Amino acid sequence: KLYLDIVKMMRTMYHECRLVHADLSEYNILYYKTKAWIIDVSQSVEHDHPHALDFLRIDCANITKFFRANKVSVMNIKELFDFVTDVAIQAVDAYLDHMQEEIANRPPPTPEELVDEDVFLHSYIPRKLDEIIDIERDIIRAEKGDTEDIFYQPVMGMTADLAGPRPTISASSSATSSASNTDNNVKLHSTNPHNNSNNNNTSSSTAGKGDGSDDSDDDDDDDDSDDDGDDSGKEEKKAPKGVIPMDGLTRKEHKK
Repeated sequence: KLYLDIVKMMRTMYHECRLVHADLSEYNILYYKTKAWIIDVSQSVEHDHPHALDFLRIDCANITKFFRANKVSVMNIKELFDFVTDVAIQAVDAYLDHMQEEIANRPPPTPEELVDEDVFLHSYIPRKLDEIIDIERDIIRAEKGDTEDIFYQPVMGMTADLAGPRPTISASSSATSSASNTDNNVKLHSTNPHNNSNNNNTSSSTAGKGDGSDDSDDDDDDDDSDDDGDDSGKEEKKAPKGVIPMDGLTRKEHKK
C-alpha cells in the first residue's frame, strides 16, 4: 500500500504540480499515521527543466531499489517512469491494479535485466519533438518492431510504434493493450519510402490533387477565375489535419 501511495504521489507531482522531486528516496519520506509523507520538496524542479527526466529516473530508481530490497513486488524502473510520465493514463487505480497482476509473481530481476535498467537510466530521452535526434530513423525502426532503446513514447503521448497518439487508458482498458495499440487516426508523415500504408495513402492523395496545380500556379498573375477548382490549385497545399511533416517542406516544395 505504501509503495502504491508513493508512486501515485510521484505521478501527481509530475502532472498536477508540474514538479519532479529530484531527491526522492526513503530518506525524504516520513511514515506518520499509517501514511507516507514526502518531505524536502524545496529542491524540486519543474517538469520542463532540462534535466527533469534525469532526476525523475533517479527518483524512480531509488524508490524501486528500496521497496525491492524489502521484498515488495514493484514495477521495474522503466515501468515506474512510464507510469509517472504517461499522459494517456486517466484511470490510475485501474492501471496500477493491472500492473500489480503483472508483477505479483515476477521473480527477482536477472543480471541482464539489471543491466537493461542501468542502460535506461543513462539513455537520452527527449521531452519534445524538436529534441528528437532523428525522428525518421526512429519511425523506420519502430515500424520494424525495433523500439528497444526508444524511450520517449509515454512522455510525448505516442504509441510504442510512433504511429500516432497513445489512446486514453481508461478503467475498461488494460495497460498492455493500450501501449501496443496502433489503430489511430493521426499518423506521423514521413517522406521515407518505408512509411505505413496510411501515410502512403495520404501522400498519394495530396499528390493527385497537385497534378493540375502547376498550370494554375503559372497563371496566378493573370487569371482571376472564380472557379473553385482553379482557386484550390492556386493555394499552397497544406498538410492534412493531424499529419506532421517531418522534413519541414511545404507541399509545393515537395511537388517541385
